[in-house]
Amino acid sequence: MTTIHQDQARQWLEKFLDGMTSNEEEALYTFFASDEVPKDLWKYKKMFAWYAEKMQGELPHRAKTRHKIMRGLSIAASVLLLAGIGLGVQKHVEQQKVYESYEGSYILHNGKKITDIREILPRLQATESQVKILKQEVHQQITEKTDEEELPVI
Repeated sequence: MTTIHQDQARQWLEKFLDGMTSNEEEALYTFFASDEVPKDLWKYKKMFAWYAEKMQGELPHRAKTRHKIMRGLSIAASVLLLAGIGLGVQKHVEQQKVYESYEGSYILHNGKKITDIREILPRLQATESQVKILKQEVHQQITEKTDEEELPVI
């Protein structure tokens, strides 16, 4: 039986948790069954006892916690997936409303009448943007002229 010290136990514990221990390093089972375990490593005593008993009986508390965390993460992932799908559906519905508002619209391009809303919508929206800009420019010019002119006194 190999006697190991606390520092060595910590090193071997890391290797054990990574699944990389040798047969000699499996002395951790004996170490964790002893009274020499420092307080900061007590949380592993139940785990090693469970392994030493050939994993019979109920899982140690930490393993249950990890299972609960994984379950919670999978539930959270499902909720995020559903939220993403919901947002996608909402965006699609909103796009359909936009298409419906332009229903019956068409443009003439190179002498050809185009009625496919998906093709003409970007052009219609660009035209609307240009009209808004022109409207602002005209409003600004009118405002400047009004400021320059003297208004008649009534």
